[in-house]
Amino acid sequence: MWGAVHDINMISNAKTSIISFHGDADNIVPYGYDYPFNDVLDPIKIALRNDNSSEAQSVKNIFSLPLNRAMTNKMYGSSLVDKMAKAKGNRSKLFTYPGGGHSLHVDKNNNLVPYFYFIQDSVTAFFIEELIPDPVSIERDKTDQLCYKINGSNTSETFWKVENGIILESKGRQARIIFLPSKTGRKIIVSGHYSNGIGFCKEVSY
Repeated sequence: MWGAVHDINMISNAKTSIISFHGDADNIVPYGYDYPFNDVLDPIKIALRNDNSSEAQSVKNIFSLPLNRAMTNKMYGSSLVDKMAKAKGNRSKLFTYPGGGHSLHVDKNNNLVPYFYFIQDSVTAFFIEELIPDPVSIERDKTDQLCYKINGSNTSETFWKVENGIILESKGRQARIIFLPSKTGRKIIVSGHYSNGIGFCKEVSY
């Protein structure tokens, strides 16, 4: 969230997926390539410029370079991190907040704003896609109308349940099911685990 790195090449060998949120008018941490802390340093620069005291002159002498450069080099923000990650073939997702400054999740009084919940939901969805790239689905066999199968790879455990029907046979990723006549609310529920330990529960109504 509104982050930056000193050396963009540190991403060259990284295999980590990245999700980023950044305002393109952030003057604390640059969105692109720039010096950080402008919002903090600008008032100091103005104060030093207008102060001719010996103390101020001492500070000016210490910072003989522009104040930004005395504190840190330019940094690469989220837009360039995202660009480099994608160029290396890594999964990267960037959410740009047009005209947004720093700390997009709170207002000036540090109260949460709606964008906080957008970040929260986006991160959740991103991690779900990362952990479960191929979610299960339930499909009916085209040649055997009593046979139902789950698609989706990397499942290690499967449990079948039916409402208003009878499971004739179940074995791993498929089951033979007959529904009771003149019954509504017919439903198949399959639960279990993916091979990475994440649980799943999928249901389909018929």
